[in-house]
Amino acid sequence: MTTNRKRKILEEHRTFNMKWEQRFLFIENNGKPQCLVCSQVLAVSKGYNVSRHYNTLHKAEYDQYVGESRFILLKDLKSRFKKHKSLFTITSAVQTARLAASYQVCLELVKSKNSFKDGEIVKRCAVRMARAFGDEEMAKKFESVMLSPQTVARRVSEMNEAVSSKLKSVVENCKFFSLALDDSSDVSNINQLLIFIRTIDEDFSVHEELLKMHPLGSSTKGSDIVTAVVSVVNEFGGFHKCSCIVTNGSDEMMGIKAGLVGLLKKNGVDCVILHCIMHHEVLHRRYKMSDVMASVISIVHILRGISKTDRNKKLISFLEKLNAEFSDMLPNSNVRWASAARCLQHFFSLRKEILYFFQNENCGILSHYREQLHDERFLRSLAFLTDLTMYLNMLNVNLQCKQQNVSQLLQHTEAFRKKLKLFSACLKKNDVTHFPCCRELLAEDSTADFSSFIEVTENVSAEFDKRFTDVKSLKTSLALFNNPMESDIEHQPADLQLELCDLQTNFFFQTKKNEVHDQFWKLVCRDRFPNLRDFGLKMCSMFGGTYICENTFSMIKHMKAKTCNRIEKNTLDACLRLATTSISVNFETLVQVQPLAKNLRKEDEELVVDEIAATTDDGEGRGWLDYHMTSNEGAFIKDEQPDPDVVVKEEYIESF
Repeated sequence: MTTNRKRKILEEHRTFNMKWEQRFLFIENNGKPQCLVCSQVLAVSKGYNVSRHYNTLHKAEYDQYVGESRFILLKDLKSRFKKHKSLFTITSAVQTARLAASYQVCLELVKSKNSFKDGEIVKRCAVRMARAFGDEEMAKKFESVMLSPQTVARRVSEMNEAVSSKLKSVVENCKFFSLALDDSSDVSNINQLLIFIRTIDEDFSVHEELLKMHPLGSSTKGSDIVTAVVSVVNEFGGFHKCSCIVTNGSDEMMGIKAGLVGLLKKNGVDCVILHCIMHHEVLHRRYKMSDVMASVISIVHILRGISKTDRNKKLISFLEKLNAEFSDMLPNSNVRWASAARCLQHFFSLRKEILYFFQNENCGILSHYREQLHDERFLRSLAFLTDLTMYLNMLNVNLQCKQQNVSQLLQHTEAFRKKLKLFSACLKKNDVTHFPCCRELLAEDSTADFSSFIEVTENVSAEFDKRFTDVKSLKTSLALFNNPMESDIEHQPADLQLELCDLQTNFFFQTKKNEVHDQFWKLVCRDRFPNLRDFGLKMCSMFGGTYICENTFSMIKHMKAKTCNRIEKNTLDACLRLATTSISVNFETLVQVQPLAKNLRKEDEELVVDEIAATTDDGEGRGWLDYHMTSNEGAFIKDEQPDPDVVVKEEYIESF
């Protein structure tokens, strides 16, 4: 029994007949017949449909044109159609350019850590510049670019989705990756955990991207951190490609039992875990000189105060009269080595001037600090702390370089450990050659003894050993990574030994042994040395520090300040990802993906909203449409309740 099957248009293979142009005034447009008179497009290239359309609508008016006049009519209709089509093309191109410009400005706003409200300021500046050059047409184009806070929020959300999609693809296609973890409290006292990822592709292309910003809430235990890290990494495929995890070295991270290290090992995560030297207050506490630093900070606060007090003005005037090396005291920040080093250097250089200044001030609080500045033991501790912090600051600067791998990190730390051993040997002899501030005190008092600070250098060295316990397991691998042509084959893993024999006897690689290790390992082809190439990729994938996290926390301070602290997690996460990413945003794709008419309709609605907000000002520059951003979808909270007289206008917007 047969069943009737419906015919498909594609199976009929219908084509446009060129005779229809002069007979029925039709042309072919995008594979379909279109009438030149009324611009109607027919679904199928079928002679009956074309003739019926012409006979029904246009025959009475256009059948009078025959012969040469018919040809002239067809030519004129075709010309009009082309002009009409080009006009629509130009309009669409302008709208597309307007949308692309809006995306690009929004991205620059986020990268420069500016408020969403600054978009309107950028537009006004662009319009004024265009008019200053006498280009009114360009000024009108700038005015058409929508940059209201609502639009900026929507653009940021869309760009974040595009970058996140690319990031997921990068992680899925990478050979290995490593993680950098750091946590800190923001201005709202919310502890934020930053998780950065460093991936490496088969061609040794490296990406360092923000994987997630995860709020820890009120609890910051090691179990909370592990739960957050495991949940985030599992979203991107798990830990099977993870080569290394670098942390900030806090107790929650370093704990062998209840910390990140111990709990990850219990969960079966077997990778190298390193702890970076970034937070100087931890080491101050470890080498038992926090009392000296506390005294310095207290004196600085007394001299500077919360604001420019009278005492601070007197100090500045006093230092100017004495022609001192510095004209004022620098404050200290608890999160940066550079801040502590500069603060101590300024304080030590002005120690005599500060003492003279305190002697002229009649205040009971200052008597204790006057005694400290007279105490030779305190001055020796201050000098040694200043010199040691200076060296730690130099180490920190080296660790701050971008795109560093674990080999470069350990080179800097190993060099500093050797310096610590040298310092201990010199201090035993009371030799302060490498300590400028101590040398200055010794020149003033030849009996000054600095040998008691040997314990401090040993404590710092022990702290470094504790933070880099996993380095011992990497020593053999690092030796092979840094010098594969001369490494001892017998001490290498069994799966690499045979390939190393072939590599070290290869004449080509013998000529390349002086290449930088990153460049050398790129030359190791997978066909001949598959295990060695994987080894090189794994070593290059390891993070060289957590400075990328510290830099991002500085961005959070700008994006979430005291005057703007209601930004929600999703919006903040989107802003941070766009501000830190090296993944390029494809604006053409974004413009094509977004439905143009829908975007323009939303922007027109926002333009009406802006006009209403301008008419509902309360006299102090604020209307009830003075919004604060709260989510990545562009939702806002109104500061004030709407005026009943404006409800009608709001209904008009909804029906727009």
